[in-house]
Amino acid sequence: MAVSQVSLSNQALSELKAERITSMTDGSEESVVCTQYFQQAMDTLLEQHLWDFAMKRAEPARLATAPLYGFNYQFQVPTDPYCLRILEATDTNGTLLDKWKREGSVILADEEAIYVRYIMRVTNLTHLSALFKEAFKFYMASIMAYDLTGSTSKGQDMFQKYRMVMRKAKVNDAKQGAPYKETDSDYDWIEARFL
Repeated sequence: MAVSQVSLSNQALSELKAERITSMTDGSEESVVCTQYFQQAMDTLLEQHLWDFAMKRAEPARLATAPLYGFNYQFQVPTDPYCLRILEATDTNGTLLDKWKREGSVILADEEAIYVRYIMRVTNLTHLSALFKEAFKFYMASIMAYDLTGSTSKGQDMFQKYRMVMRKAKVNDAKQGAPYKETDSDYDWIEARFL
């Protein structure tokens, strides 16, 4: 089954025993409410964890003008795909930068060129993990519940279900990839305190 805004919205609507929609713009009360909350709900959940399926690396374009003060260079925050949250910035050798800052649509740094790793807005919904989609269904239902049912308790019930599934989704997502291995150099800064 293809994953779309409509299919994910219909899963949430089913939890509320509400009418299903045929499109996000079919004119029904349900489609209006789904359209109102969908992107906000999706972005909120994507920002909450370092989801493997939402991770992206980029070399941001350096802007011609320098920042007013504090840093030597500024770079455009990635927009393709749209950047929700920058996780780290490195120099071109891959060394993490100690000093960088995101301010609005720019990244400030002292390096002439940087790389960033970030959480992107996922537009191809087939990339979402199964547990993320399940958590999203309950989260959407929780925020739409009052608008569609008039019940605050229904929204609270959906939110509790969302929290349970979200915990599982985060644990499952974190299990992917090689675990970080500590090295002697990881402790150099601690040992330096005692010199």
